[in-house]
Amino acid sequence: MSHIRVKALSQKWKATHFIHLPLVTQFSKPQIESSLLQLTKDISDVLPSSESCIPANAVTSLPGIKVTLETLRHTDVGQVQTIQEWLRDLDIPTMLATTEMSANPQSQ
Repeated sequence: MSHIRVKALSQKWKATHFIHLPLVTQFSKPQIESSLLQLTKDISDVLPSSESCIPANAVTSLPGIKVTLETLRHTDVGQVQTIQEWLRDLDIPTMLATTEMSANPQSQ
């Protein structure tokens, strides 16, 4: 019995779904592009010339820049549909406005 438990705990957990917020918008894109170019230049300036080539996949593409809020493991279609409905029903603008008011009570 304990052998089965150890085996189950040692198996790698694999996420099936990710909840994330993209950081690149039409407003943030120019600043993020500029920052990524500067980062690449700064890294190249620090590395010896023999190592100055930064692999293309070392820096993510702009659409790939995001904040991951949660990783989930769901294989049941019903669970996935329930989560999708719940996420669609979230009122993000109101949640963010409430958070802003809580963080800056003097602005109320």
